Amino acid sequence: MQTTVPVVVKPRSASYVRPVEPFEEITTSQADYRHVKSEPARPIRPSSVLFHHRTDEPLDSMTTHRQDYITFQLGAPKIARPLSSRYIIDPNRPFDATSTYQEGYTRKSIELRQPTRNRPELRANAYLPFDALSTHQTDYSYKGGEARPCPAILVLTKRLACN
Repeated sequence: MQTTVPVVVKPRSASYVRPVEPFEEITTSQADYRHVKSEPARPIRPSSVLFHHRTDEPLDSMTTHRQDYITFQLGAPKIARPLSSRYIIDPNRPFDATSTYQEGYTRKSIELRQPTRNRPELRANAYLPFDALSTHQTDYSYKGGEARPCPAILVLTKRLACN
């Protein structure tokens, strides 16, 4: 058996035509960002005239915070006493130990609910006999071959026969 190799045919390309303008051998970055020759940056030092402190004058240690925020001398705080007669204690009266929580929140009488799990009127099919078929058995029927009963049905039929 002979295999044939496909022939690749290239179209004829036009011959190379040299551009009229001369070629500049620079990148776009070099063309856009030309280096400008200038003097190197010099650090700027503050003049010593601004920070000169004469030694014959005393140093003022007052900061702007101390100048702007002056502390005021206040007297002793007044003791706040309740004005209501409710808080005045009578020494002849017996001690009442009820708190405001006990006064405001009293126990409410609550009826206990009956459990619903054992009420026969709430069971939908309480009067029907048990058929022991699951939804899997009814929805997915056997498609062929040797039919084998479900092991759960065998167990259930033995239980029902014993009763």
